[in-house]
Amino acid sequence: MRTLTLDEKLYGGIAVLLVVLQVLFTLLLAPFLPSQQITISWLETIIYLILGYVGLRLATRSGFPEMMNPEINNKQRFVIPLLIGILFGAVTIIFDLINPIGTIHFPFPISLVVYPRAAILQQLLFTLFLVTFLVWLISSVILKENKQQQVFWGVAITIAIAYTLWQISLFLTYVGGLTPFFVVELIVLSGGFTLTAAYLYRDSGFLSAITAHLGQYLIWHIIWGGFAIALL
Repeated sequence: MRTLTLDEKLYGGIAVLLVVLQVLFTLLLAPFLPSQQITISWLETIIYLILGYVGLRLATRSGFPEMMNPEINNKQRFVIPLLIGILFGAVTIIFDLINPIGTIHFPFPISLVVYPRAAILQQLLFTLFLVTFLVWLISSVILKENKQQQVFWGVAITIAIAYTLWQISLFLTYVGGLTPFFVVELIVLSGGFTLTAAYLYRDSGFLSAITAHLGQYLIWHIIWGGFAIALL
């Protein structure tokens, strides 16, 4: 019987945490939401976890460090990514003060379930799976183990652009017209953060990407969002 690697054990911990958050979401929040707001079902969560595991298995052969790589210290793995996430959260608040788009936050303490869950799911799909799989496919399979770093940057930039365009399409669908300022905001925040998370993953491992996303949501949605809702 094959022994689980440390990365697989850590991934199992992430999966357990995500399942706990999904249970809490289902029990505490989903019954009170309109159906169109329940964007991630149990089936989708399982699919995200499976895709993330595919990315995990391809990560080291695609040039990404192990989650607890001994050459990477905890400052690189947790502290710096957390500060980067907090910075993105602060910039988001500044944009919102300049150009408010209305209350889009869940109230505290529900936010403690919603946003960690959302951060983990997004990182599983866009960073751990998509970035890893495309780097592996292009550099290892198509280019026969060549130009891995160049492929990484091409993939990361492409995914950041695609994610930004997707965010723009969502806002056009559910909010309506977009001002040029708000388009710039989405480019800086959605595209910029997606690219940053990919870089952190490449440089310091997958835990750093999750940490940055949690830091951003902590400042923007949980703290600032709770404060904004309390003032209504």
